[in-house]
Amino acid sequence: MFGFGRRKVIEDRAKSLGDLMYLLVECLHSMSFEELIEANHHLGNFIDEYIETDRSTKDRHYGFYESKFKGDLEKVDFDFIVTYSNTGAHSLSAEGHLNYFGIYLFGFSDRRSICIDKNTAIPASKYGRDMQALETALLKVPRFYSGEEADRLWKG
Repeated sequence: MFGFGRRKVIEDRAKSLGDLMYLLVECLHSMSFEELIEANHHLGNFIDEYIETDRSTKDRHYGFYESKFKGDLEKVDFDFIVTYSNTGAHSLSAEGHLNYFGIYLFGFSDRRSICIDKNTAIPASKYGRDMQALETALLKVPRFYSGEEADRLWKG
């Protein structure tokens, strides 16, 4: 019973994360940097971490957390970074924390798919308890690909 309940929580998290990543990738394609930030503020689902412009490249970066935990940053399981490049190649990344520590998600404005990757700089024993299960659940979501699959698709 415990395993089924936890699996359902992970599958639900994969669905909500998948929906959010798709929405944000579409926003990269259709909204300006300022419009995306305003939309996040309007929804009220996010806490700004930082908004900055790189002095040398003029790329703009927006970091934020989901605020489903009423601003309790100790419980945040993903943070997001949006980059609007002055070359027009906008990107989105998400990094897992807590039970999902070790997983990374990437999306780009010119590709309407999401890449899932693991932090190989840390030993697998340090990954979050549910990281592997979330990865498996996300790979069942349409247009989510493992790092190797995404490399093949995006290069070919």
